[in-house]
Amino acid sequence: MKQLAALCLCAVAVPFAIAQQDSKSPVPHEFQSGEFPTLELAAAHAVDAEIPELESESAEDEGLGDELASLTGCTGNVVVRCPATVNSTGFAATLQATGTPSISQSGFTLSVGSAPADRPVQFLYSASPVQLPFGDGWLCVSPYSGVRRLSSVLLTDADGSVSLAPDFGGTPITALSTWHLQAWFRDTGVVGGSGINTTNALRVTFCP
Repeated sequence: MKQLAALCLCAVAVPFAIAQQDSKSPVPHEFQSGEFPTLELAAAHAVDAEIPELESESAEDEGLGDELASLTGCTGNVVVRCPATVNSTGFAATLQATGTPSISQSGFTLSVGSAPADRPVQFLYSASPVQLPFGDGWLCVSPYSGVRRLSSVLLTDADGSVSLAPDFGGTPITALSTWHLQAWFRDTGVVGGSGINTTNALRVTFCP
């Protein structure tokens, strides 16, 4: 019976301890290594106490508006959402999109700017939005609906920039669906001390 009681107390204490973490405290030791951490490892350390944030998101964030679905000619829709925080460059890294977001035509490009030079970057996407403390910034693509990689690990150039022309083949992204995109990157500067940071996010509705 004593062993059972001890197990019950442990089950309560562990999630409580996680929920009480400072939202801007350095992430665990695994992120301190020289290797770019895996997405699964990073998402596992998102703060559980922030789950109610999902309930406050609007329906517009979660899907396609009726007015866009009724258009005969799709021009796409890109909305900037979720903030970026200052990184070791002294600026907040930006994620921008150019061209029409289309699953069948070329010309759509995602670009990261104002990130640290020569650092690993990965583009991510999710079906739902969220805003969770994550490294020195915010995770804006929801781990609760499944975060996916849109790219392999890339490197920023000497100006702290990198671009991606996404290939949507084999992804769940379909015409007239809405997704949330973000990039995260290694940042070994002194700001925050976690070793990782993120860009702003984009809410994108895709054309055929």
